[in-house]
Amino acid sequence: MVKELFHFLIGDLIWLYILAPLFFILSGYLTYKTGFVQLRFLKETWSSLFEKTKNSVGITPLQAFSLSMAGRIGAGNIIGVTFAISLGGPGAIFWMWVVAFLSMALAFIENILAQVYKVKRGDLYHGGPAYYIAKGLKSPKLGALFAIVFVFVFGLLFNVVQSSTILDMVSMTYSVESNYGVLFVLLVITAVAITGGLRRVSHITEIIVPLALLIYLLLILGISIMHISALPAVLKLIISNAFGGKEMMVGAIASAMVQGVKRGLLFNGTGMGSATLAGSTANTRHPAKQGLLQSLGVFVDTVFINGSTAFIILMSGVYGHGIPNGILLVQASITHYLGGFAPYYVSTILLLTSFTAIVGNYYYGETNITYLSERKGVLITYRFAVLGMLILGAFVNIDELWNIVTFFVGSMTIINLVVIFLLSGTAFKVWDNYLQQKKIGKVPYFYAEDIPGLEGADCWEKPDSLKEKTREDAYFKAMPR
Repeated sequence: MVKELFHFLIGDLIWLYILAPLFFILSGYLTYKTGFVQLRFLKETWSSLFEKTKNSVGITPLQAFSLSMAGRIGAGNIIGVTFAISLGGPGAIFWMWVVAFLSMALAFIENILAQVYKVKRGDLYHGGPAYYIAKGLKSPKLGALFAIVFVFVFGLLFNVVQSSTILDMVSMTYSVESNYGVLFVLLVITAVAITGGLRRVSHITEIIVPLALLIYLLLILGISIMHISALPAVLKLIISNAFGGKEMMVGAIASAMVQGVKRGLLFNGTGMGSATLAGSTANTRHPAKQGLLQSLGVFVDTVFINGSTAFIILMSGVYGHGIPNGILLVQASITHYLGGFAPYYVSTILLLTSFTAIVGNYYYGETNITYLSERKGVLITYRFAVLGMLILGAFVNIDELWNIVTFFVGSMTIINLVVIFLLSGTAFKVWDNYLQQKKIGKVPYFYAEDIPGLEGADCWEKPDSLKEKTREDAYFKAMPR
């Protein structure tokens, strides 16, 4: 009875009746208010990716983008598509695309807020929901509660999932009888990565994430080109199933929609605020530039990676023939095209993405740890806890753990969506500031004084040298000619 009630809570009450309507209404509103930012500024977005930093504070936009993608493209991302299709049918993929399109506007706004309200500690920037809740809403207690949940879910629970996936994958692919050796290696390389802080984590993700994407891109393009004639039929299957198939059953539509929203938000990091933790670390001239980049990240993750994985599964014909969900279904689908080499190819991709997800999730937790306390002992304790969670991954039931993760993620996303709505006025003003500068041909720069009454944007104060120049310009303009 308790178990059934819990499943209703996470499957229907939170995700179907509260979160899904809230998400569609808010993201639709943000899409309209930003002038469909998802469809514009593609050239500007790509140029922002390689923007040169004006000093050594923070990390580069490219590193911040790679860090955010590390958190998005974990093994759970690729494997999660199989569960979405299993529980919601092929139509769940359509709703994942809808979620991705709308999430791009949501990611744009929440990352503007994360940049505006970020803080500087040493030579690094930190930000995210806890920070813009505390500074934008002036509610540090709610920010602290959000930070605690973030540490628990991302720093700890999500890394149990990644560890378990790595161990299962190595065991199945290479027929390893004991995972203790694999676990030891994972602990060592993770410890080396996380003890170097943000700079080491960002350097690792900057190298591994593009490599993993390239390997996966080659696979997807190769299979798609060789079987391009099957794509129209797969698209028709996805779209027809998204609306309940021939029967147009309300329950089928709801199931596909819930799974699409759930998997879309769980794995692209939008709405819950996880990607803003990476976006806020970037050294950029204007908050809107990082908003554009993180919006692109949603497209790459959900439309390209998840969509491509779904195509491979549905085109292969192995779906629905008794093969278990997860790694085995992905491997079986790719084996259909590549033969016996497929398991090794898939395992390489998933090992790379799982490891970057671990270090990315670790940093998400670290950012919120520093919000709660700057004591070195607290951070060291957290690092040991993360390593302990990797060990736990060898023993826990992942299915039940996912239910717990889904509950917390759904709950925190609801709170964050409300916060984004309350602070969206500030984000719109920042976006208008960016557009006005672009309109007159200026390179956009942002300073807190550009928006009258803006408080808490401590990292955007105009330098004294520029303030002096502004005073001089005002003086000379006032002089008679």
